[in-house]
Amino acid sequence: MRHLVLLLVLLVLGCDTAGPGFGGLPARSVEVEGTRFDLRLREDGMAEAIRTSIEYPNYAQISRRAGLAAEQVSGCTADWITGDPSVLRIGLACDGQRAPAQPRRRGTACAMLERMAGAGCDP
Repeated sequence: MRHLVLLLVLLVLGCDTAGPGFGGLPARSVEVEGTRFDLRLREDGMAEAIRTSIEYPNYAQISRRAGLAAEQVSGCTADWITGDPSVLRIGLACDGQRAPAQPRRRGTACAMLERMAGAGCDP
């Protein structure tokens, strides 16, 4: 029983931990259309949005809302969004500059949908 409690505590602590490349950056809580995110911005125009609200994980809706959240906080334009309904990476175009290159690796949810249903999930 003690091991189960420890496992649950570790899982809860990891729910809002910054991903690789975003550690040490402050998170800003943002809500868009009822979806809450913790948003971290890097100076190179890359953003990470971690969804903290509980809802049905509709990738298209959540990724659009994450892009809007990143635009609100940064004042830049979301050029691309990738990831899964829980953790999204966003490329921001700021002050006439191009957005950083999109990572090659696609989100797990998109890859699974593509394999199972034969349909991608580009927003």
